[in-house]
Amino acid sequence: TSSVYQADVLTEDGESYSYIGLAEGDFKTRWRNHNKSFRADRYRNETELSKLIWELKDKEIECELGWRALAACGSCTAGSEFCSLCLTEELLILKKQVLCR
Repeated sequence: TSSVYQADVLTEDGESYSYIGLAEGDFKTRWRNHNKSFRADRYRNETELSKLIWELKDKEIECELGWRALAACGSCTAGSEFCSLCLTEELLILKKQVLCR
């Protein structure tokens, strides 16, 4: 099953950031890849989340990271006019932007 997830970053000085992403297939593999990008400098630009984590590291700002599932859905299928996984991610990002105004 594919999923849309959210990562919440909270810095030691109280700033918070949210990242919404998708995992085609199991989330555990995606989570491992994120963690790899936080540890190895050569992957620092792999995702927007890793860019943020490295920016904080470069400034020597400690942070905590929490994960949560937002939705489970089917992944892309060949011949389909749309991808329900991608559309779900986009909808959740748009909803979050509206709620944050």
